[in-house]
Amino acid sequence: MQSSPDGARLLSLFSRLGTQDEDAIDDALWDLRDFFKQDDKFSIFQSPEMAPFLQQGLVSPHAPVRAFTVAHIKTAITKTSSPSELSFLVTANILPIVAKCFADELSVAKEANLLFLSVAHKDPSLILANQQVATIIDEILTKRITSSSKQLTQFDSIELRIFETFVDISTLSRVALDACVPRLQHLVSHFTSYASRPITSSSSSSSSSTPSSSKDDPFSVLIVLNVVELLEKLGSTSWGLEYLFSTGVLTAMHRLLLNTLPPSPPPGRSETVLANRLLRFEGSVAARGSAQTQQLLDATSSLLPLPFAFYLSLYHMDAYSDYSVESLEAAISAVGGICTNVRGLDLCMAPLQPSSTYTNPSTGLPFEFAFPFPNLVASLLSLLFVQTRELSISAMHALAGILMAEKPNPETSPKLQQIFTSIMPEVMRTYSTFHSGASSSSSSSAAASSDLHPETEFIHYLLSLLTKPFEEVRYAVFHVLQGIACHGWGVLLLAKHMPGFVEFVGNRSTETTKS
Repeated sequence: MQSSPDGARLLSLFSRLGTQDEDAIDDALWDLRDFFKQDDKFSIFQSPEMAPFLQQGLVSPHAPVRAFTVAHIKTAITKTSSPSELSFLVTANILPIVAKCFADELSVAKEANLLFLSVAHKDPSLILANQQVATIIDEILTKRITSSSKQLTQFDSIELRIFETFVDISTLSRVALDACVPRLQHLVSHFTSYASRPITSSSSSSSSSTPSSSKDDPFSVLIVLNVVELLEKLGSTSWGLEYLFSTGVLTAMHRLLLNTLPPSPPPGRSETVLANRLLRFEGSVAARGSAQTQQLLDATSSLLPLPFAFYLSLYHMDAYSDYSVESLEAAISAVGGICTNVRGLDLCMAPLQPSSTYTNPSTGLPFEFAFPFPNLVASLLSLLFVQTRELSISAMHALAGILMAEKPNPETSPKLQQIFTSIMPEVMRTYSTFHSGASSSSSSSAAASSDLHPETEFIHYLLSLLTKPFEEVRYAVFHVLQGIACHGWGVLLLAKHMPGFVEFVGNRSTETTKS
């Protein structure tokens, strides 16, 4: 290496990093960055002569040097074309040293995280089979979590970076997940424990004159949000979803969602975002249609409707001002996902408890809430007619997704037909009664009673929306019509209640926007 001009220059530059003069170090780093602007230079990292310099850079007392060294080793890894080119990581014992960087300053730890992910995508066994790495990671987690009795809400960026790394590795294969389980069990155990506690609104705790405890700190909810994001990523694979179900994480997520319901105080911004994330995640899991989906729906069948019915009904209740449009959109998306499989559709079409007094299954505390619609599907359909455009559009796309989720079959098609023959007419009557004091508009009058057949009335309502100047509204309407037309009964419905439907769709002047 020293015999080549590039090699000799690189060794000279790295040797300049050993000084205590920070200005000299900055100059050396500047020259090194300039040297590595050419991609072909990174092959030098594989030379045995580079090992002591890389090790020296990783343990330098200066954080910029450590960050630079980790970052450029990571880049060298991404430039390799075969696993054999990663042998320098083993011969130079690089990975255990980088593992210690997870507890380093943020600039260094971020680069360590990216380096591990780069290695995992090339050859995960280099990390998973390295006992030194496992020992170091476990020592960091054990020291920072177990010994200090740290709660989930007190996790800091160090723990989260470690968990993020091993969650990403776990998504590569089932074997990778099995190897990562010892690292992930810290995350899982603390999350399931946290989910059993009531959520205290950050908006209410912020006005207190006493300092907030960790569980009342709004930052605590942000930490939990980060954890939920990691668990969502883990659940994006079939083996990850199986792991989340087997460890009780999925049911814990539903319990945490229940904790956002009354009689908890109205949520602050952080709690709202958390509730929305949980709503969307449950909907996405249900839409997967896997064995774990069926198990989750069975395990939470008695508790499933309550949070979704609550959030879907907010628009029609006095409590709406305490919540956000995003919460209703998340609930719409979730119920739409749940209804895309037979078991979920059955649960969402089942009658809601008629009583106006409920007991929160998670907290055991009572609260009064009268649901205006008989089931979740009806609650979803009611939002087709609201004047808030974002909600109406979301509801139309959710309905279209339900209609188009599976190919028509003898089991699902009759259930979907009931949406229009039984549930929709009832929704339109109930909506008219519930909002009888609302001002006349295209949305409120569409749901009002008339001499038209309810199915005809609904089709006419959709057609009226096609005259709106908003492209996103018209697109949502066509999405619903497409979903209806996926079924034999749907084609007959359109033909019966919308004469000239084929001509309407085939007429190029029907829609002026190409997109």
